[in-house]
Amino acid sequence: MTNKTGRSSDDKLILQEISLRFPDAKLIEAGSLILDGIPANFVHVTMEFNNFNSPISIHNIMTRVEKNDLLYTITCGSFSSGFEKAEPVFQDIIRRFGFLD
Repeated sequence: MTNKTGRSSDDKLILQEISLRFPDAKLIEAGSLILDGIPANFVHVTMEFNNFNSPISIHNIMTRVEKNDLLYTITCGSFSSGFEKAEPVFQDIIRRFGFLD
């Protein structure tokens, strides 16, 4: 998912949005790719938060693409403990994504 096409500022915008809600989010990877023939951007972050005083760590891959003046965001997330198993599924979902119109 690191094909260097698209607008580089978009992944920074996604990171800004995440950091507003999760200030301790850590960037794992960011880049550009092509979704259904359209330049898109993605970020992979880890975030931690407390759920009833129990710490929870999650991985999120957020992919954003613009088409016909609409902005689409595909978010794939899992608990950190299950990410190694979930990541290939997420990659396949993103790779196969296609607009119906």
